[in-house]
Amino acid sequence: MKDNDLDHQRLEFFDQQNELAGAGHKISRFYSEDKTERGKREKASKRNVEQILDALSQMRLDPAYEAAFQAANTAIDDAQTVLDQALLTNSELITDLEDRAAKLPDGRAVFLREDGTGETKDGEIIPIQIMITLDISDDAPTITEYNAARERRRELGGFGEDIEKARTVVNNPTNPASVDKLEDLTKDMDKLKREIEGTYNPTADFNSVAPPDVADLDFGSIPKPPR
Repeated sequence: MKDNDLDHQRLEFFDQQNELAGAGHKISRFYSEDKTERGKREKASKRNVEQILDALSQMRLDPAYEAAFQAANTAIDDAQTVLDQALLTNSELITDLEDRAAKLPDGRAVFLREDGTGETKDGEIIPIQIMITLDISDDAPTITEYNAARERRRELGGFGEDIEKARTVVNNPTNPASVDKLEDLTKDMDKLKREIEGTYNPTADFNSVAPPDVADLDFGSIPKPPR
């Protein structure tokens, strides 16, 4: 809900409260046509208040609740910003790994394994006799690097689900979270943001694997690749 809408609703809410307290002239749009039965008038006024303000908006009339509400949403937005950047960085890393990978004749990327074989992103193992026919650059990525980047993508997706769940709880119009819940979610989002920012380094744990050197390989009875 936009803040100016909330301000308008606050004004209408306070107008009604003033009228019920006997202050000022009657605001006719809030009341029934029956001007003699106070009980009916108050019931109609209460019903109108409920129609004008949903449960969350009524809670936000309390300054302490509003402060907790704004803090929670700020924490959620901050976590989302950090997540968006992490997703972009990881997507660029995956693209770079695929670009630098050796390519099979059909164009598929193949990543280096420690035993000199290759592996496609779909898990197909490419034997050595095929690998030695490929153009493999010195900085060709390993399957370990590629799998780590894909695991990071899955991890970030889970963080995204956590953020959306928090956003739904905080902004639920019919079942507002308590102040304590808002404060807990604010802490959770701050923690999640730090996890996204500080627990992952795309290159920290990668073990470099050199392209297979024909001179160092013992092919034994492995047939020569077809020409």
